[in-house]
Amino acid sequence: MAGKGSRRKKKGRSVSLEDLYTILEAYSWPITIVLLVLIGAVGIYIRVLPAIHYGLELDANDPWIAYWMAKYFHDNGLFNFEGLKNVKTFWYPEGRNFITSAKVGVSWIAAATYPIGKAFGLTLREWVALMPPIAAAIGIVVVFGFVYRLTGSKLGGLTATALYSLAPGAIVRTTVGFVEKIGIAFPLIVVFLWVILEAYRASETRRKAALALLGGAVGASIALIWGGYALAFAIILVAAALQPFFERPKLDDVKYFYLPLYIGALAVFLALPGHGLSFLTKPFGMLVVSPLVVYLAAYGMARLVGEYDWKLHLWLIVALVSIASTLIASGVAYPGGRIMAALGVRHLSPLVESVQEHAPTAFSTIMREYGPALALTIAGAIIEPFIGGRVSRSGFERALRASIYVVALFLVYANKNLAYMTEMASSMNTLAAGVFAGSLIAASRPQASPSRRRSPRAGEAPDEFRVAMAAVVALIVIIGSAYGLNQAYAMNSGKAASIETSMLGPIRVVENGKPKLEAPINGAWVNALRFINRSTPPDALIVSWWDYGYWITVNTNRPTVADGATLNETQIRMLARVLTGSEDGASALLREVFHAEPGKTYIVFYDVFLGILNNGTLRILPYPSISNITADGTEKAVIHGMGDLPKSFQMLRIGYRVDPFAPSPFVTNYSTIVYQSGVVYHHFPGFTGTPRANVERVYNTLLYRLMVAGLYDLNRGFDKYILDSGCKSIMGRVNITFVLPSVASSGLTVSSLQPVALERFRLVNMSIGCPVQLAHVAGSSGRFVAVIVFIFEWEG
Repeated sequence: MAGKGSRRKKKGRSVSLEDLYTILEAYSWPITIVLLVLIGAVGIYIRVLPAIHYGLELDANDPWIAYWMAKYFHDNGLFNFEGLKNVKTFWYPEGRNFITSAKVGVSWIAAATYPIGKAFGLTLREWVALMPPIAAAIGIVVVFGFVYRLTGSKLGGLTATALYSLAPGAIVRTTVGFVEKIGIAFPLIVVFLWVILEAYRASETRRKAALALLGGAVGASIALIWGGYALAFAIILVAAALQPFFERPKLDDVKYFYLPLYIGALAVFLALPGHGLSFLTKPFGMLVVSPLVVYLAAYGMARLVGEYDWKLHLWLIVALVSIASTLIASGVAYPGGRIMAALGVRHLSPLVESVQEHAPTAFSTIMREYGPALALTIAGAIIEPFIGGRVSRSGFERALRASIYVVALFLVYANKNLAYMTEMASSMNTLAAGVFAGSLIAASRPQASPSRRRSPRAGEAPDEFRVAMAAVVALIVIIGSAYGLNQAYAMNSGKAASIETSMLGPIRVVENGKPKLEAPINGAWVNALRFINRSTPPDALIVSWWDYGYWITVNTNRPTVADGATLNETQIRMLARVLTGSEDGASALLREVFHAEPGKTYIVFYDVFLGILNNGTLRILPYPSISNITADGTEKAVIHGMGDLPKSFQMLRIGYRVDPFAPSPFVTNYSTIVYQSGVVYHHFPGFTGTPRANVERVYNTLLYRLMVAGLYDLNRGFDKYILDSGCKSIMGRVNITFVLPSVASSGLTVSSLQPVALERFRLVNMSIGCPVQLAHVAGSSGRFVAVIVFIFEWEG
């Protein structure tokens, strides 16, 4: 009876924290795998949302050239590179060498693996569009695996995985269709670090050297995908610099680890086009060898002085940093304008400065993109010196963890200076956050010591601390992941390929009383490209601003004078001068610089317009955007247009028609002023207002003369032009009697544009797209938005 009662008592007692911990430990791997699958599934679902809602398509500009190269490999063979060396359809008339000016790795992989996509009924273009989320799926696995192997903590691996999977900053460049180098390169960087870790841990010297060789080869192969392979070696460089702080440098590490690492990288770089022996003398080549150099210097110093402590090593690091800084400052080892901008030294050309991803990043944006991961990274950097010895006795592993924190935080600084670094900064901080979580848990494990064996209670406090720390980290990760999920879901739900929206971003609409984001789908650019492909000579030359070069050449097989890369600043400068010059000046440049032929050369540009219907009369004006210049609103800026019109300021700068370093179009002589009701309105472009000379200066540039001519031609009716279904539904509701183009913003009284007579150019067609979400027309009145792609022929 007593036995039965005791069993009932045991059966009825509450589960203690110790029992819960025991259960979690017993089923830790099944729980971890389930969570990993769920986290990964949600992360991939967010990344493919645009395809689910709007179809599988390439997004932005660069992915189109990735598809073009993949098609080349698919059609001509994976090892046929000759046809990529002098392609005349890009950067006409000189052509482009893709082997030396592009990263072919992603395209090559897409072509090599296309049989998988084909088996699922996908076209090659669709398969290329899927490369980013596929890379993210691989990244989710390797991020978990690396963090787990480094810290021995499943929670650490899950922390990194959750944040990487759901941080908005890490999602952007791994979203379906956005085939970008950074998002696809990051998983390979993690693989590189993982192989290096396993190499150092190998107890047998041959295995250590073999894995180090493999690691170097993996790191160098990143160069096929992204020039940021230097970042991977920078992590090892920092680790090599920090390792002697934790342990005396060893000759075995030189012979079997750092030297094979460099030899493996060197072998790959020597085989890569555009690298070779000359690569060794360039800044990135020196960065690849620098881990070996720094560690070898530390070892030599240790042998020289006999006793080696952290103070002596600190002096060595200061000396090496001083030498490197001197080489960079003197220009001997100049790493390039983008790297210098990331360091906070901006010496960018007007062309490079004009690219949006080269702009600085607000700290609020950084926090939105990967704030929770950054918070854990900072905590890890602070706590690592106190817990590093408890996590691992290996000096290299301690140095590697510290290096990940250092590089992640440096990337935050670089991201503050350069928006281009957002993806990598986000991804590296999610990795560092996982390393911190795993290290914290590992450091709190009970230590096997004589005192612990004598007292069973000695292990209880660390266990409780471990659970408490796990709970705190889990709370931060859950809140951060939930926030990231909400942000990314809202954005990707309304995101479609830019070619299908004519580069209009998601718009907020109200459906059933609830606001949501939708993609403003329209056919302006899709129909324009179809027209160029069908209705221009096969050898026609297309002159457009460089942003759209990839779209045009890939979809029409017509040569363009500039594509989506900033390879030839001189050619882009000449292009800018064509578009902002007079008819005579533009014609001279077309003939002399671009070797263009009259009758076979077309000027293509676009912008976004606001259509205002009033009892059957339509007034069209470049879509206005008004913002305050002064805090009290007494001075306002009015930007006209959302496409090539506002970009024309960059064209003016790049073409050196205004001060190329002018910070704003409002301080140039292409901006005009309108005074109304005590408010000063600065208009760019200067279509109206005073001084009149500025208005005339704008009118006489090619881009504006062609736009005005196109708008006035709409008076003859819309039937002769290409209208998408949205435009047809709007135009069919009213009897349009007159088109009055104007550049005034709503509520401003300004004069209308004056008609122009073209002498050397002829309007061929206009492709007009009208997003249905932006149309608010009832009867014969209302407003709508129209994207217009203008196509003009140069007659000589």
